[in-house]
Amino acid sequence: ANILCNNGDCNSNAAFMCHQAVEKALKAAGYIVDGRQYWGHRLYDLAVFVADRRPDLNEIVHIALELSHLRCDNEMPRYPDRWAPPGIPAISYDDVVINILSLTNQVLQHVSSLM
Repeated sequence: ANILCNNGDCNSNAAFMCHQAVEKALKAAGYIVDGRQYWGHRLYDLAVFVADRRPDLNEIVHIALELSHLRCDNEMPRYPDRWAPPGIPAISYDDVVINILSLTNQVLQHVSSLM
């Protein structure tokens, strides 16, 4: 995702990859703190699941909410029909992809503290 961001050509792909990285990290964290697999793709729900069991990780809830506000989810980067005209994923992440990448790195740092 970082390479795509630096290239500037595929910001919607970078946003999707960030979502996938955060989703997988939060699912791993959920398994570590609860011993069960969490089903679902919404970052906020995953973060709440983890933070409910580990209150010291409550910051990931705020980060996940911010990612959601930046349209970093499992549908918006992939489906043009989710955007109101004239928006399309290819250009809609140009202004926010660096923020998304930074927030992704924050979540990964928090989750790596569990391992």
